[in-house]
Formats: sequence, structure tokens, C-alpha cells
Amino acid sequence: MLIVSPDRGIKNSSQVTGSTMRPLSQKSGLIENGYLAELQYIGDLKKITQPVHAHQVNSPVFHGLLDEVVYLADLHGIEWDSLTRLILGEKMSLRKLYLRYNVLPRRRKRERTLYRKAHALVCAGESIQDKVKELNETLLVRNALNLSQYLPSSCSEAKVAVLGPFVRGTENYLCLDLLEVIVRREQRIPFLLIGKTDEGFKRRLEGYRNVHFMGFVADFPETLRGCSMGLLPFPPSTSYGGAKFKLLSVAACSIPVVATPFGIADFQSEHVLVGRSADELVEHIRALRDEGTRKYYGTKLRQHVEKFHDHVKESKKLLPLYRELEPRG
Repeated sequence: MLIVSPDRGIKNSSQVTGSTMRPLSQKSGLIENGYLAELQYIGDLKKITQPVHAHQVNSPVFHGLLDEVVYLADLHGIEWDSLTRLILGEKMSLRKLYLRYNVLPRRRKRERTLYRKAHALVCAGESIQDKVKELNETLLVRNALNLSQYLPSSCSEAKVAVLGPFVRGTENYLCLDLLEVIVRREQRIPFLLIGKTDEGFKRRLEGYRNVHFMGFVADFPETLRGCSMGLLPFPPSTSYGGAKFKLLSVAACSIPVVATPFGIADFQSEHVLVGRSADELVEHIRALRDEGTRKYYGTKLRQHVEKFHDHVKESKKLLPLYRELEPRG
């Protein structure tokens, strides 16, 4: 089976995002299950002539390429839903807001047509599956990691990881207002911002001595292991389904997570410390200054990821669909 993705991170490791992680982890998991799947960047293909497992089929780069082939549509989220939420979360003029909203009905109609034409819909989370199950056959294949790459944290001091990239137009950028309140109120604990960071984002936070900008890091899991807490201060506009790879990565390193409810979609563990306000989030961070408390929550999260978000177990679910679509010799 050919797996195709519109994400440039497939070709360039410095551009890897959560959207890149999903097809990469599926390919790795399939190989460990004895199935040699091929993964390609869709921009390198002029024509598709075989059944494909297509990630993010609503991307414009797929235009016309899927018209004549059988395809599995892999849904990282519901585009129409996520665009609506992102628009609501961005600060923009009324004119720009009107223009953005004006295109949404057309995008939604096109998206639903693509979903209906697919052989089946592969859903990254339960909330996504619930929204599309009336349109087509669905298969739940959760976001997952190669857990052998994520070893337990080696950090014994209180140190908070906040994962980017923090670039305008991304969901991470929308965390800025709440993040600034948190780092101002808890200045005894260092906050490490991991990932490419826009100058505008950096200017808001660079006056705080407890904020450290790490930029792009080549060995992400190892950098993460140098922290002892993870913070996901996402606003409502960023909740669109599928457990975020940021959350999975932190949890896989046995690191406790402090998050808003909008950062933990489809991660069904009671051991995430959830807060709806800056006060509640800061209170959780302070509670985690105790090393024993950190170890308890971190161990529970690692166990949850092992059970529900292992790339070998999740990728194995794809095999019946793949074999169904393979040419019969």
C-alpha cells in the first residue's frame, strides 16, 4: 500500500509536525508488523494509479489526484471544524473574518464529498470518528508513537516543557496569552519552549528570566527527557480531535502533564492534571514541584500510552483494509 501525505516534514526532518508524525509512525508500525508500506510526499507525484492511504485528503495538493483511484482517507481532524475554531481564536479584522467564514461552507461541502467517496475513513480519535460515522465506514487508528524512542525523563528538578512550533497560523501560537500569565505567576520554575518560534511570540516572553527558547532541536525525545513536566495551555479554538502528539510525547517519557481540557482531546486518562484557568494550571504546576508526585503521574501516563497509543498495535488495525485493497494475482 502506498501511503501519501501533503506534509513536507516527510522529506525534511526540520519541518516535522504532529501531522508528519502520524504517517511516519504508521509506516514504522506497519514495518514492525511485517508489512512493507511505502510513504511518499504527495507533491512528488504527478499521477496516482493504485489504491492509496491518503492523509489529510482535503489538502489542495490532492486536487484531482484521487478522482480515479480507490483511497483510504486518513482524518487527523475535521478540516471544516478545525478551521472554524482557528478563525474564532485568531485576532483579525472584521473584513478578514468575513472572508474566512465565507469560504467555510464550500470547504465543508468538498470535505464531506471526499469522505463519502473514500473506501473507508481512518480516524485519529474517537471524537473524529463520531463526527463522520454517518458518512462512511470508519476505522479508529489512534495517534501513536514508537515507544522505544521515548525513555523516561532523567530530570530530577522542576522544569516545564512547552512544545511548539510557535509560529503564527499554528494552534501553538494561540497559547501565547495564557502561557504569558502562567510564566509570570510562577517565576521560580524554568519553562523551556521547544520548537521554532516567531519573533512576535518571542518578544512577548523574552522579558521573563524563567523562559528559555530552545528553537528547533534535532533530538526531540532527548531534549524532552531533560524536563520534568509538560504544559499544554491550549484555548478552546484548538480542540479538534485526535490525541495531540505533543501530549503523547511528554507522556511517553513518563513526564506528568498539566493541560487545559482543549489540549487533551481523545486522550482518555484521568491522570492528566487539567485546569480551565491560569490559576488552576499554576496550582497544578506547583503541586508537581514534589518529585514523588511527578513520578506517580508520569508513570501512570506512560502506562496509558503503552496500552492505547503504541504504533505497532495501532498500525496493525490497518492490515485488513490494506489486504482488501491489494490487487489479487
